[in-house]
Amino acid sequence: MLGTSVAGEQPTNCDEFVSETKQRMEYAFDLVRKHLGVAAERNKHYYDLRVRTKPFAVGDKVIYFNPRHQMGKQNKWCKKYTGPFEVVKILGPVNVLLQKDVRSRAFPVHVEKVKLYPNTDNTKSYTAISDASPLRVPRSADQRTKMDNCDFDAKPTRPRRSVRRPRRYED
Repeated sequence: MLGTSVAGEQPTNCDEFVSETKQRMEYAFDLVRKHLGVAAERNKHYYDLRVRTKPFAVGDKVIYFNPRHQMGKQNKWCKKYTGPFEVVKILGPVNVLLQKDVRSRAFPVHVEKVKLYPNTDNTKSYTAISDASPLRVPRSADQRTKMDNCDFDAKPTRPRRSVRRPRRYED
C-alpha cells in the first residue's frame, strides 16, 4: 500500500512516510527548477547568437512591438506597435532600455522587438511627386504604344512590361 522505500528501509509509520515523500518531492522540484534555469540561459544564449544587432544609439526614437488582442476585433486590425519610446541606455549587444517620457518607468527590451520611429531625423523622408514634374520614362520608337497618346501628365506613369508572343505566332 505504501510502496517500496529507496534504501530498503521500511518506514515505521505513515507520518514518516509522508515526511520522507515530501522531502524527496521538494528535492526533485528544486533540482528541476535549477535545470530549467540552466536550460533557459542556454536557449537565450543560442537565440542571441542568431540575432542581428541593430544600430540604436542613446536618444533614438523607436517603436516597440507589443501586440495586444482586443475583444471583438480581428487581430489584423489591432495595433501591433506602440510608441514612440526613447532609447535611454544600451544594455548590451541585443538589449536596450526604453522609456516613454521622463515620468514613466524605463524597461528593458530585446532589439528584435524594436524598430526606428519613422518620423525622426534618423530616417529618410520621402516627398510626394508633384503634378508639375510628372515621372516620365523614355521609350524607344518600338516600345511606344497607343497609351502614349493619352494625356497622363497629371499622374506619374511607369514603364509597361514587354510581352513576348508565343513562337508559334511568329512568321
